[in-house]
Amino acid sequence: MNYNSSVVFLICSLAAFAAPISCGHAAHDDPASYGVRVKYRSGEKIKYSDFMIEYVGERREITQAYPRGFLYYDFKVRNASTEKIVSWSSGTGDIGPVEFEIGGKQFLLELRRSDKLGKLNENELVIWKSLDAAR
Repeated sequence: MNYNSSVVFLICSLAAFAAPISCGHAAHDDPASYGVRVKYRSGEKIKYSDFMIEYVGERREITQAYPRGFLYYDFKVRNASTEKIVSWSSGTGDIGPVEFEIGGKQFLLELRRSDKLGKLNENELVIWKSLDAAR
């Protein structure tokens, strides 16, 4: 093997090794897909095409009617002009999605169980556009 072919081989080998790494990093910046399980954790922003969502923590609210209280999972949702908190709770055990609106569009947030995808892990959420969830 001559010098030129050795250099070409070395460059091709490095490019083949580096390409998957850079592609993996670029994919992190791509928006998450609606209707797909996405892992979340406190302080991590998840980008969707219409907004960003960030898990900010959980809280327990106690009422006279239910002294054990309800556990709420709070998410900060924002787009270019609006920021709001969306809270999900299983309530008394009827696990279902919570609806929210941002940018004039309706969405559903599912935790613990998805009507279409089944059981979700502790750190998974699913976001649906409201029209997609109805189908």
